[in-house]
Amino acid sequence: MRVLKIAAMVTPMVALVLAFSMISSGKPLWDSDECEFASGLTLIEEWRYAPPETSPGDHLIGLPSSVARHPEAGVYVVDPLGRAVLHLSLDGEFIRRIGRSGEGPGEFQLPMIVRATDQGIAVYDRWAGVSFFDTAGGFQRIVRLQPFPSSARDFRIPSPDMSDAEAESARRWHRGYESVPVAEHFPAFASIMTDAVDHLWVEEYELPGEERPGSLWTVFNPEGHVLGFVETPEVFSIYEVGEDYILTRVRDELDVESVQLWPLDRGSG
Repeated sequence: MRVLKIAAMVTPMVALVLAFSMISSGKPLWDSDECEFASGLTLIEEWRYAPPETSPGDHLIGLPSSVARHPEAGVYVVDPLGRAVLHLSLDGEFIRRIGRSGEGPGEFQLPMIVRATDQGIAVYDRWAGVSFFDTAGGFQRIVRLQPFPSSARDFRIPSPDMSDAEAESARRWHRGYESVPVAEHFPAFASIMTDAVDHLWVEEYELPGEERPGSLWTVFNPEGHVLGFVETPEVFSIYEVGEDYILTRVRDELDVESVQLWPLDRGSG
């Protein structure tokens, strides 16, 4: 087992924010399955869910968009392409597939986000609303939301197989898009998230032409003080930071994606 040793950049109390740092040589953390820090932080891959193509169809996942961990019931992974949620055990084993394509109770049109609740899970569907399920996937209720205007889905590139009316509609969209002036001001941040110990993670916005191979996060404690910075590789998408784990989606060199859980030892700090 290969082990990377990384010197702490900040005090042990912020060991969490070192979890996805890259060593000075530029070699990324995802090349190893274990990482040790001088501050005492240890991050080891516990399991990954990446079923082979020969697996049963209900085990496969196209493009995971959200992952949530229930402390007792397991891990839930949203599959927008499959219009379903995969339920995995706490050890990363397939249990069941929740939901299917449709507009009825317990069905999905475009599921995007899942969150664990006291009673089970809540799944946000972009076109339908928020559906609530128990931990075993039993449908409980749905809260309907106003969907986006249908015209937002009609932004297409003109093509020969379109009718004249469709092509003209697409051209109008593109003319309107091209006429939008370049912004004079840019966002202060790209996204924010909180972890299980109420730390705030703020992702830095990348200016056009100044993109970096990954994301840079600033981490604040509940009092608003900066604890440190996290540089995550481009192939990592952090879904959830728990008290003792990190849930991620990782893309390998062949663009094959897997859901991974990394236990997180915060150390004595």
